[in-house]
Amino acid sequence: MEHCFCQINTQDGYGGAAGICRTLHQEFRRRGLVSYALVGKRKGEAPFTFLVDNDRFGSLWTSFWMALANKTAKYSGKVRGAQRTCEQVLPYVATPKRWLDFLSGREDFNFPGSENILRMIPEKPDIVHLHNLHGDYFDLRVLPILTKTVPTVLTMHDLWMLTGHCAHPFGCDKWQRGCGECPDLKSPPAVRKDATHFNWERKKNLFAASRLYVVTPSQWALDKMELSILRSGAALTRLIPNGIDLNIFSPGDMGEARAQLGLPYDMKIIMFAANGIRKSPFRDFKMMIEVVQRVSSMMRNEKILFLAIGEDSPPEKEGLGEIKFIPYVKDPYPLAVYYRAADVYLHAALADVFPTVVLEALACGTPVVATSVGGILEQIVDGRTGFLTPIGDAETMAHAVMELIADKQLQSYMSRSAVQYSALHFSKQKMVDEYLSFYAEAAEDWNIFTKNLSNE
Repeated sequence: MEHCFCQINTQDGYGGAAGICRTLHQEFRRRGLVSYALVGKRKGEAPFTFLVDNDRFGSLWTSFWMALANKTAKYSGKVRGAQRTCEQVLPYVATPKRWLDFLSGREDFNFPGSENILRMIPEKPDIVHLHNLHGDYFDLRVLPILTKTVPTVLTMHDLWMLTGHCAHPFGCDKWQRGCGECPDLKSPPAVRKDATHFNWERKKNLFAASRLYVVTPSQWALDKMELSILRSGAALTRLIPNGIDLNIFSPGDMGEARAQLGLPYDMKIIMFAANGIRKSPFRDFKMMIEVVQRVSSMMRNEKILFLAIGEDSPPEKEGLGEIKFIPYVKDPYPLAVYYRAADVYLHAALADVFPTVVLEALACGTPVVATSVGGILEQIVDGRTGFLTPIGDAETMAHAVMELIADKQLQSYMSRSAVQYSALHFSKQKMVDEYLSFYAEAAEDWNIFTKNLSNE
């Protein structure tokens, strides 16, 4: 097998699925392999990264209106709300089918560039690796043809592929039976009307006609996949935990980190990071505030600082505690300094497959107190690298935080254990090696499959 790979994701970036996609792409190139990335949205000028060009391959009507939309959006920035209106409305004028699907609650697959993604990069890849496919850029209907043209790996960063519309079904199990009568149409990606059974059935038929090589970062997600409609299209499956750069996310002196950030040395610091910290439907920010309030009331003689990274807002007071909001930090180097400055990393999740931020905190030697949901149970060794607490239980979480910050010896033990555990299980090199091994297995299986097809 020649080594040419193509990563496909919603957008280019640092966190979550975008971060894993970028890491694989960059590490492949660093190792001398040929790698390209295709993204639905570009946030910079990352090398060897190309935009999935849906405008180019549409009809003349679509091309005209999309060109107008892009030009109008570019020159409407000075008019309040005009750019956002252009970006949201004109694409539906350009592609009327998108508007009809939106009104009916059907998931939007009207992206003609998907049929030509292999023509958008300089050479045909030996492996196509799909990451998040929701986000208004990819047509799932190309999967049957794509997977018979080139070995296609899919990493499940959330559960959208299994459901009638949502990225996380929370406690709902209708995704196992066909969806329909959805309890939460607003759960992202939101839909206007309940066409969730149609969406689920369409995905089911597409997967059954496809041949995918499926990866999940957690056993929890793999177990979900085994019970889902995706299983029929999975030729091989593999558990590969996400990895991080341990040269960046590494332990360091807490005092130096605080001095570098201008943070007080004599306060206990609790940290949390997420893009859109208050609005995320998958994080329980209200519970985290309650935890800070409870810890502040218990630590009567000591002030608490809660660093909420991911939002630009004025600071707030919570009893003896203070909440300091910090805009989203996308650069991993300063983000690692924040982890080192914190006594505890707090992660009150409502749903999570395998959050990268937990890995980053552990690798920096910051013990994590988190809710025991999803793949988080596979990231934290309870009582050794942090504490796991029940979902929605602010009192138990506050006591866990309190136990850590009040016991220097325990905090030091957990810090060392977290660093050792991360080095053993969550390194970037380990993740990349396992993906390359899986690519080789997928290519071998695909070659046998296509050879048998041609002999029939």
